[in-house]
Amino acid sequence: MQPTTPEELALAIERGVITNLFPADQYGLLRTADGRELIFRLPATDGEADELNLGTAVVFREELT
Repeated sequence: MQPTTPEELALAIERGVITNLFPADQYGLLRTADGRELIFRLPATDGEADELNLGTAVVFREELT
C-alpha cells in the first residue's frame, strides 16, 4: 500500500549510500540502511546526476514497478 498522508510520506523516506554508478546505462545502485541493494534510474533523480558519486548519502522513496 502506498503512503498517502503527509505523516505516511515522511515515514516512507529512506536513507542509503550510492554503491555503483552506470551513467552510460542511466542507472545506479544504492545500499539501504537495512542492507538491501536497490537499482535507481539516473533520469529519476531530483538533482543533477553529475553530482552523484560513489559513497554519496541519499534519501529516497522506494517504488515498486
